[in-house]
Amino acid sequence: FPAIAPWCQFASDCLSSMAMFNHRPAASNDYIEDEQVDKLQSWDEYERKVALQSLALQGEKAARYMGDVAKLLDDENAEVRKCAAIALGKIGTQARSHLPSLAASLKDADSGVRAEAARALGAVGNYQNTPQAQSVVSLARDKDEGVQLAAVECLATLGEARLLEPFFQSQFAAVCRTTVVEVGRSPEARERLFGPLPK
Repeated sequence: FPAIAPWCQFASDCLSSMAMFNHRPAASNDYIEDEQVDKLQSWDEYERKVALQSLALQGEKAARYMGDVAKLLDDENAEVRKCAAIALGKIGTQARSHLPSLAASLKDADSGVRAEAARALGAVGNYQNTPQAQSVVSLARDKDEGVQLAAVECLATLGEARLLEPFFQSQFAAVCRTTVVEVGRSPEARERLFGPLPK
């Protein structure tokens, strides 16, 4: 059947090409990260947000891009600013040079940004060695419950539960309860706020 031979060869060539495609090397993480960093400069706010979320998933591995991430704490879009704070928090202590920028974001007009900036400060700062902790204390006057809870979480993470006293006066019951729990977990905070326990 000579007429069938060309079709058999064609089918064989197609199968070979598919096999080569299926076995091509996977894109490296570096390529994926670089692609996301390019999108941080996109005019599309959705692309900027997705790029930040992708870098956040990389955690500490995204540390080399933290400068690009920190710039977006000043983005015009609140969701992008919030994602930038989250990404810096996921990078962790390697992002300590950007603590002042996170502290500035505690005054952001958007409550979601303020809350994530507080959480990021807790994740990025060193235990009992973060000068921005006093800035977090000022959030005890914030009008948003989520922001106050994030501030309590931040100070507890930093080992600064001794600074939680203003949160006992919160208008939100959940904040007061959380403050009691976190102070109770810290012997230093208990002694400072309530004095030594009777023997």
